[in-house]
Amino acid sequence: YVAFIATLAIAYPFQNTALWLLLGTTFLLFVGFIDDLKVMTPGQKFFAQTLAVVCFLKGGCSLKTNFFVSYVRTFLSAFWMLSIINAFNLID
Repeated sequence: YVAFIATLAIAYPFQNTALWLLLGTTFLLFVGFIDDLKVMTPGQKFFAQTLAVVCFLKGGCSLKTNFFVSYVRTFLSAFWMLSIINAFNLID
């Protein structure tokens, strides 16, 4: 992960969007490390995952269709991201 971040820092011009996505993924990485070292309650994990999803939404990761109103798009995007994160968490 450190090699990925170093390469990204050298080769990619950081923009606000990339920083939010990088912050969210780094946050999820550290939550996974903490969960492996010390048992976290489901509420703690869900809170940390929600913070990461907020970072992703702030970075512009959301549904891009105009079919829904903006707050519905945001809710559906957050629900989908939390579902995928928890599905991978259950596999682990």
